[in-house]
Amino acid sequence: MNKVETGFGKKGWILIIYCLITFYVCTAFKDTMNVAVYTFQEKYGWSQTLLLSLASIGSYVTCIVIYILGILNATGKLKLRNVALITGLIYACTISLWGLIHSLGIFIVNYIVMTVGYTVWSQYANNSICANWFPKKSGAVLGWTTIGFPLAAATNALLFMTLMKHMTFEKVYLLFGILTLFVCIWGYFGFRDYPEEMGYHPDNDTSMTQDKIKEFLEQEDGISKSSIWTTSRMLATKETWFISISNGVMLLLASGSMGQMVVRFVSGGMELEMAIKMMTVVGIFAMVGSWAFGKYDYRAGVKKAVLLGIVMMFVACGLYSINSFVPMVVGAAIIGAGLGGSSNFVVSCTSYYWKRKNFKKAYGTILTITTVIGSAGALVVANLANVFNYSVAYWLLMVLAAIAFLCMLFVKEGFVERYEEQLSKI
Repeated sequence: MNKVETGFGKKGWILIIYCLITFYVCTAFKDTMNVAVYTFQEKYGWSQTLLLSLASIGSYVTCIVIYILGILNATGKLKLRNVALITGLIYACTISLWGLIHSLGIFIVNYIVMTVGYTVWSQYANNSICANWFPKKSGAVLGWTTIGFPLAAATNALLFMTLMKHMTFEKVYLLFGILTLFVCIWGYFGFRDYPEEMGYHPDNDTSMTQDKIKEFLEQEDGISKSSIWTTSRMLATKETWFISISNGVMLLLASGSMGQMVVRFVSGGMELEMAIKMMTVVGIFAMVGSWAFGKYDYRAGVKKAVLLGIVMMFVACGLYSINSFVPMVVGAAIIGAGLGGSSNFVVSCTSYYWKRKNFKKAYGTILTITTVIGSAGALVVANLANVFNYSVAYWLLMVLAAIAFLCMLFVKEGFVERYEEQLSKI
């Protein structure tokens, strides 16, 4: 491999592994709902449609939290590692309660709080730390860290079914909570917001002296705080919306597909046991997709990578809408590969277009809009499938993918610099 792409340094690789594992536990454990939904229905009579829709409801609450955190982080009043610790602990506690809650109302509240925890921990705090450590290599880094998503998709159903053979429903989720706790504590004591705070180099650029690193950190902190990119200016810039819509639709497609894949396969005539095995196949394609998109992002640029990802998802939804074994499996595999790539792009787009000096100001707004759109995935697919069928749901997703493609097409190179130049003349 190209050393420029993979020269992350020993500490950088440890950070990558930590983030990969975080993505895994944040996806695999809560996505056992794919299979656990049948247990909840059997034990308590809870609606499958409601349970599969909770991911969207929780994500909307998360949008508000991310927006507030983005403002606080931009003003320098927030330590990302503290946010990661608190939200990681929230996820650990709430996932451990899944098997112990017998009231639907309490479970809904617990699920919403859990969604805030795992989303902010993995996608806001940890992604921001990665962007700080690798401002020029974020696409390549995320190509590795987001392998945790598809790895989770490949194994979560099998993991749940295997554990259920040896443990009670309640103990399975207690185990998930304990494992999450260990990962959370490791991250808090293992890393800081910036590599300079630990004596390491941004982008593992070993040509920088320790004095230069200290000077660089002080300058970057000052530049970041004085960035002209306020929330109102972000929202007034059309490219903010184009990028957010494109990434949001990709997230919608991913969340509306992966979180209900077992249920979708079963509704299409596949046996439950085979559907679980197919999740593993899809996950393998997604892992390859995550790495490949990270590499393509770094070499060809983030815009081309996003456009390719959207095209893949469009084709995949068309195949996935057909109630036949081969098209469903091929479509799901392509969705998996597209998911692996789409997980990278919110950070990569923000880092590429706004650069490190504006990242704090821009990322909160981009991620909030993206999450608002993407959060609808589980809700839209579950309810359309309930009212009509899964084929209708995925036809609609194809239309959304076409819109996302057009939006990203309108993003022009250098728009941030041109906007800053216009403001400097006022």
